[in-house]
Amino acid sequence: MSRRAFTFIEILLVTSLIAILSLSIFTCFSNGLKLWDRSRREILTEDISIFFDRFASDLRNTFIFSTIPLDGGENSFVFPTVVLTKADEYGSRRNEEFVDQLGRVRYAFDFEKGAIMRQQANYSQSTRNDWADAKTMAVGIKELKFKYYYSGIKEYQLHADNSVVLPSAVEVAVRFMQGGEEKTMSRFVSIPLGI
Repeated sequence: MSRRAFTFIEILLVTSLIAILSLSIFTCFSNGLKLWDRSRREILTEDISIFFDRFASDLRNTFIFSTIPLDGGENSFVFPTVVLTKADEYGSRRNEEFVDQLGRVRYAFDFEKGAIMRQQANYSQSTRNDWADAKTMAVGIKELKFKYYYSGIKEYQLHADNSVVLPSAVEVAVRFMQGGEEKTMSRFVSIPLGI
């Protein structure tokens, strides 16, 4: 009568193979989690950079217009600019899908969501104080601050808010948490018409 069973060496070999496979799977999973966390952190800084670029583009296209007022505060800024909207189906540019026209833009900080929001209105909407739906520019933000500078005789002068006169420059600062530490990114945008 022959007995069929695993030898001690075979059992040790299978156990060591299972341990090696488990270790390699754990290492791959752990590295994947680290990579996901790092990319998620980079997404926030990329979103803030995109917000800065969009804000600077809108602000450099601003102008002084009597029926579209300028309104600036510490956590929001509303100003006239050129906006891209859907073409009017009865207008002269109806064959184009989107057209650029005079309008108004609002950048604001949503305290409940911790998000930077952007709204726009074309000319007719802005005269009625009617806005399109707000678009989220970045989420996970702790604070958004605007500072307004006016050109003086020798240098820029800082003012707390802006209500009537077009500033020479605007500094926007964004405070956020990344990797357990607080960080701040800021951008200084000069306005050609404000100088």
